[in-house]
Amino acid sequence: RRGGALEPSDDEDGDDLDDPHGANTITSMRIADVCYWFLLENDGVAYKIDSQVASWRAAGHDAEVFCLTREHEGRMPERPGWRTVSFRTAAGRLLGTRRLVAEVREWSPDVVYLRYDFFGPSVPRLLRSYSSAIEVNADDRGEARLRSRRPRLASVANELNRSVLLRSTNALVFVTRELADAPHFARFGKRAVVIANGVDLAQLVEQPAPANTRPRVVFLGSARQGWHGVDKIIRLAELMPEADFSVIGYEP
Repeated sequence: RRGGALEPSDDEDGDDLDDPHGANTITSMRIADVCYWFLLENDGVAYKIDSQVASWRAAGHDAEVFCLTREHEGRMPERPGWRTVSFRTAAGRLLGTRRLVAEVREWSPDVVYLRYDFFGPSVPRLLRSYSSAIEVNADDRGEARLRSRRPRLASVANELNRSVLLRSTNALVFVTRELADAPHFARFGKRAVVIANGVDLAQLVEQPAPANTRPRVVFLGSARQGWHGVDKIIRLAELMPEADFSVIGYEP
């Protein structure tokens, strides 16, 4: 296995994840950040991936994004600095995945860092070929059950996908401790680390505190993502009539 294997461990800090070669000193690595995402919107996921790659490069590593993405109404999705492979149909998605994997292999990374999603059989083989880690951003089982279109089929497909994909990687990177401790992830026995989502404070401009006569609470969401928990926000609004709540971008 290229780059050496990462053995399972209970190490919460995940120190060894930074050094797949097993040495005490971290050397420069080639990191392939592989994902599937809808690139026609400039959203938080794309921002996070850009930030990850920028951080790796700032640490002296060579990092590239390889993204599988869907075309929409003739619009070609792309993002500056990303290597993208687009598709239109389900069959096209499988072919596109094979092309994406071929591009990653041609680039010859030391580490493959994959954002969990539904992929074809060529991706698990890719993970087994290199030192690899999968980033887990959500409870995939719960999300599959909440899908508005054919939730039962989505759940069956996801179970097959997660079984193969999660077994094929060396390590898992979780955004919350709740996910890391979930039995349906822990049972794979992979080395795990929790790295919460965040922002680069250096890129933010501090604003003065508002002087609203009533407190205003704003939630930014996305369409057709029932796992956002907007039902809890609605309940909170009912319990706090003294505040105004705004839900932006979300629809059932």
